[in-house]
Amino acid sequence: MLIGRERESGYFKRKAASKKAELLVLYGRRRVGKTFLLSSLFPEAIFFNADLSGVPQQAARFSEEVKRRLGLPATLAVAKWDELFALVENLVRSAAAG
Repeated sequence: MLIGRERESGYFKRKAASKKAELLVLYGRRRVGKTFLLSSLFPEAIFFNADLSGVPQQAARFSEEVKRRLGLPATLAVAKWDELFALVENLVRSAAAG
């Protein structure tokens, strides 16, 4: 349950319903409920928490979650962000086509 987050939840719901492509950044102090807020509003979304590890490690970690959620083969290897986003784009286009 979200308590005292009506303003933020309304903002994110409006942005999600918009037809515009936008990048939204949510930041704040640790342990104040940022991830809980987003996961409550968008339970089917895939979230990624960036850290200071290298690009191959981060892309691989995020691709593991994408593969798990979309039922893709575990052997599918992704080491670059552009590869990952191309994969997701192709999956979205395929789903929209048929």
